[in-house]
Amino acid sequence: MLQLSCAACEPPAWVTWLPRPAPAARAQTVAALALLFAIHAFQPSPFFVLDEIDAALDATNVARVARYIQSHTRPLGEDAAPSPDPNPVLDPGARRPAPRRRFQSIVISLKDAFYEKADALVGVSRDADSGASTMFTFDLSAYPA
Repeated sequence: MLQLSCAACEPPAWVTWLPRPAPAARAQTVAALALLFAIHAFQPSPFFVLDEIDAALDATNVARVARYIQSHTRPLGEDAAPSPDPNPVLDPGARRPAPRRRFQSIVISLKDAFYEKADALVGVSRDADSGASTMFTFDLSAYPA
């Protein structure tokens, strides 16, 4: 007959337990964005609305996501050559990269990294006198980076 015994013991005094929800949330956000953009590479969508996707990300990852979105949303001019894509999408059965699939996006964010790479900023504020919301738009295309 097999006997099992289970003993519980306290961790040593030098071990401290810290809650670590941020790395898990960060990893989940990065994985979700990777899945979203991988699906987009396979089955393109012309438009994305991304609501506070950067909430759990650190500054480095926010900058990476902002650069990725910027590189895939900017229109290619007739004389402008596409920037090299570090992860090109390959045509099935071909050995050359497919042209990038462009999309339009609205990113709702509270982080500066997205503001710096935006083509326009849209704000919504509440007018205290009328009790209604007011929307304003600031076109940033006149201000090259």
